[in-house]
Amino acid sequence: NKDFDVDGHTNLDNVSVAGVTTIASGGKLSIGGVVPTELLHIAGAGNPKILIEDTNSDNQVGVRFKTTNYNWIAGVHGGIDSFKISHSTAFGSNDFFVINGAGNVSIIKDFDVNGHTNLDNVSIAGVTTASDNISIVKSSGPILELTTNTNGADSSLRLHEGTAGSTSNGGGMYYSGANNKLYITCGTTLTTERITIDRDTGNVAVAKDLDVDGHTNLDNVSIAGV
Repeated sequence: NKDFDVDGHTNLDNVSVAGVTTIASGGKLSIGGVVPTELLHIAGAGNPKILIEDTNSDNQVGVRFKTTNYNWIAGVHGGIDSFKISHSTAFGSNDFFVINGAGNVSIIKDFDVNGHTNLDNVSIAGVTTASDNISIVKSSGPILELTTNTNGADSSLRLHEGTAGSTSNGGGMYYSGANNKLYITCGTTLTTERITIDRDTGNVAVAKDLDVDGHTNLDNVSIAGV
């Protein structure tokens, strides 16, 4: 029941410390009084937890994963209040996955999902290219909204042949914030304006012949020159 002081090297095999630690043959360590099945085995009844704490300041607190060629670290980058997974030995370099204190998630590289994904209230910064069909399905009132955050700017929908970004052989529509009109376009140059609708007056202008195959009612008609 006294201290045991060894000044030198000591080999311990299958040692039990009541309620705390077991060191079994093969260098395996357990905490919780169980026989370890891995190099470190922690057991406890009722929501066992592992706590790694920086008692000095809000620094980096993480768990490193290392092979002969690769290093990863996961944990808290305390100075900016974020949980990170980084391809490095420390946070701040190659931080590929980040959750900040507000709960926002950042994925720095490509996000590849092999299966169905539900996205609600999605914002995509910049330009996105999809290689497959995109469907918007809702029981009532589905909306596809294209908007700018700048007054006087244009919002466009383009339908065309060829490669992404082409302005040849197609059509579409765009709303001009500069002159408050909606344009429907079509042609070998897809931005060629064919129909114009004025936002304020509702007047419709057709750039070419209007061919109607059926009955037409016209009220209060003015014909130039007649």
